[in-house]
Amino acid sequence: MKIGKLSALSGVPKDTIRYYIKIGLLLPKLQGSLLDFTQRDIDDLEIIKKLKTMGFSLKEIQHVFSLRFFSNWVEPEIINEYIYLLQKKQSQLTLEIKSKQKSHQIISEEINKLTDINQGKRNKLGVPLMALQYLACPNCGTTLDIEQAKMNYKYINSGELSCICGYKARIENGIVLTQNLYIGEYDKPDLKRELYRNLNEEFSIHFRTCSDLLINKLRNLSIQPKVALEANINGCFYLYNHLKELKTDCLYIFIDKFPETLFMYKELIELLGLELNILFIADASTSYPIKHHCVDLLISFFGENEHMLYHENTFLRDTQKYYTPDFYILGAFMAYTQHARSKRLIQKKYPECSSQTHSFEYLHGIYSSIPNKTFEFKYIGDVLKSSDNYAFSCHVPGETLKIYYFSLC
Repeated sequence: MKIGKLSALSGVPKDTIRYYIKIGLLLPKLQGSLLDFTQRDIDDLEIIKKLKTMGFSLKEIQHVFSLRFFSNWVEPEIINEYIYLLQKKQSQLTLEIKSKQKSHQIISEEINKLTDINQGKRNKLGVPLMALQYLACPNCGTTLDIEQAKMNYKYINSGELSCICGYKARIENGIVLTQNLYIGEYDKPDLKRELYRNLNEEFSIHFRTCSDLLINKLRNLSIQPKVALEANINGCFYLYNHLKELKTDCLYIFIDKFPETLFMYKELIELLGLELNILFIADASTSYPIKHHCVDLLISFFGENEHMLYHENTFLRDTQKYYTPDFYILGAFMAYTQHARSKRLIQKKYPECSSQTHSFEYLHGIYSSIPNKTFEFKYIGDVLKSSDNYAFSCHVPGETLKIYYFSLC
């Protein structure tokens, strides 16, 4: 019979049959240049299938076939050797079964643990009462009035914010919503947190290196901040991954131009059950409803890169009025060379972006010019390929994307 008929009768693909012939498990007859398969080949395929079902490898099956070929399958020593092989395989399978059972148990425990997290009671967050002292009109600096407030524990969940000069904002689901929300067409909320997924190993290592340097510096600050700020969190939200390490007596202000991003993170943070004072503000401008000179610490983990996609100046220059004289900045920055094609592609994809986007020389000039501050930076490494998400899609493979960690103290 031809190979097609053998394949149909045995249920074994033709390519697999050819491979069995190549390694000597099947020895069909030759009629001229054509292979002629017989009942013996059908029987041999059934034995191979049976041995594979019992967990034998092809190399082990070759050994069994050798035993069969050189015997009548009745010799005691041959039968005993085959029994030994079966017992050995049975012992291996017993160990594998125990291992799989343990894996199954651990997986079940992990599923139950994560299910409990998903179904757990949320620690509902809102505008902390202690944050009210920091809310102020961005136009005239007057403390904002709040009306129709609905409160829960130590948080305000909803209400209307206003100033005598006419400025208005509102609190909705525990988040301050200003009237300055992003209406452009060049960005969207990253609700699946896709931006930093699928990064290559090189970028991931540099990313983690910057993260470790920042958290170590944060732990060892000489002055503990009363108010910390992180903005542009739709791009990268650094403190989100370190919330359990944060001081509970500090106010943390998280700002983004997309309310959807803030609502998403707020719900995720609520699952952690942490007693943190967090003020969420949705605002696409840099005229925030917070008092001047109140922020002690700015976290800018690639935040400047995100900000300069939509603004000409650095975030530091645009928001300098909010910092205390003793403020700190801790962050990381991505940069291309001056004439990199990747920069031109970014400017094409994001027409609102700064002419100095992804320029470390420009950032260095701004940060170094701040009086009575020391700008320190550390070159972490190069990335030659990042990912296809958001601004990373503009990275021309092979062009150098430099990663820096920096601090301003």
